[in-house]
Amino acid sequence: MSKIKKPQDRVGGRIAPREIPGGSYQDEPPKFSLRYIQPDYCITKCEQADQLQFVQAMLKRKEMPWKMLITLPHEKLGCEVIRSLNIRSPECAKDKSIIAFRFSGKKAMIGFRERDVFYILWFDRDFSVYAHG
Repeated sequence: MSKIKKPQDRVGGRIAPREIPGGSYQDEPPKFSLRYIQPDYCITKCEQADQLQFVQAMLKRKEMPWKMLITLPHEKLGCEVIRSLNIRSPECAKDKSIIAFRFSGKKAMIGFRERDVFYILWFDRDFSVYAHG
């Protein structure tokens, strides 16, 4: 049985983050995070069919680079910027651009992007997070 090799690049006993040439994350696929999900808009509040659609939506996008996702129509796999001032963002999203991806029909997962990570704040299952116009 072979031993697991330890990563070579370490900083202070931890694995060093992977450097992206030029500091751009546009060529990287998104990572989805539920770290800052708002309790009233959690995926657990969605119906089972919507939960399955969320997983399928992530799987479709997991290999697509950000530069492609931001150019695709938001009705498909792309995203849209939410310009509503009516959204009360949690502290973690202050001064961040709020974007939305559809995950089940017109239902949106709404959050913000930081580097290559999309932090989902809300699953807007009932279209109540912002004024859709």
